Amino acid sequence: TLMASAVVVKIIGMMFKIPLTRMLGGEGMGYYMTAYSIFNPACALCVAGIPVAVSRLTAECLAGSHRGDLGRILSTALGLFLPAGLLCTVGMYAAAPRLVALAGNPAALGAVRAIAPALVFCCISAVFRGYYEGARNMIPTAASQVVEAAVKLGAGIYATMRCLQTELAHFYAGEPVCGFLVQNLEEAHRIIAPYAAAAAMMGVTLSTVAATLALVLAYLRE
Repeated sequence: TLMASAVVVKIIGMMFKIPLTRMLGGEGMGYYMTAYSIFNPACALCVAGIPVAVSRLTAECLAGSHRGDLGRILSTALGLFLPAGLLCTVGMYAAAPRLVALAGNPAALGAVRAIAPALVFCCISAVFRGYYEGARNMIPTAASQVVEAAVKLGAGIYATMRCLQTELAHFYAGEPVCGFLVQNLEEAHRIIAPYAAAAAMMGVTLSTVAATLALVLAYLRE
């Protein structure tokens, strides 16, 4: 089940990456990748060990017929890691100016801050995925991964496209682009690039929200 979902996720990811690269161009993709290079280690730090710990405790409860403890395990894990995720989100948002300066790409600030809220939803998703994997039920995890990839494709491409269309329309109308007066189309694209990258990152954040909701709904349906 997980292998099948991984294949689908990779295909959707390819469908997302190709048009996004064309829309953002080299400069915009640089901002996008800078934000991801900051987000990925932060996310790995936030969710480290969560799925394994919750999975093991869940499996032990089921093996010992202590089903009454399942809800306590899940609520305790959420009570621990939800505040941790919020703390990481706030920390990443506040530290974003220093992080992008260290990365040598200050214009990526908007993209980093746009993806920072995803950390808390990654923590919540990790708890639920560990719970289901401990119960030997891989379907919710696989479904949430596909939902996440699909929403990232739709929301990310749409948000980026809307940002580009809106600001280029301002340029062609002789109006300021992102609050700046520009002289030519090349300069307009350069001004828009950080904002378009941030719009793409908003799509990524929405995808983590959708994945979390899919897992929560699966739990509520039980």
